[in-house]
Amino acid sequence: MQDVRIEPQAGGRIHLVQVTCGCGNNVLRNATEQARAFNHQTELGGIDVSLCCDNCGNTFLIRSQRNHFHVIQTESGEKYPPISPGTRVRTTQENPRLRDEWTEMARTKRRWGVEGTVLVHHDSHGLHYDVRHQDGTEGPYDPSELEVVNKG
Repeated sequence: MQDVRIEPQAGGRIHLVQVTCGCGNNVLRNATEQARAFNHQTELGGIDVSLCCDNCGNTFLIRSQRNHFHVIQTESGEKYPPISPGTRVRTTQENPRLRDEWTEMARTKRRWGVEGTVLVHHDSHGLHYDVRHQDGTEGPYDPSELEVVNKG
């Protein structure tokens, strides 16, 4: 990715995002609408926008958060997030390198070796998922702590 420009519109919730690919192309195709454009309209807290460079095939994702945006380059054709809401997963074991990343309250909600359903992902401080366990409780997990049982 060569450049990103984010321009707020009147009211502040709607923004125009301009992405310039590493190849220099700045007219990218919206993968959902299949329309090529220089400006891509996004809304804070709105849906993600997937873009593709028709010159070189690079793909980008505009992730809309509650009060900010992330613009990331993805592998061509890569789905983000990798695990969709509704996907059945099994928790594996705690990743010891990430133990200090979780609050004590979050650690008490986690269960190991159980199946559950992905509810939502979060990525403002690193990708993780909220999973509803079979017993109805919910806990947060890093992707390295989950294996997909079947896709949602």
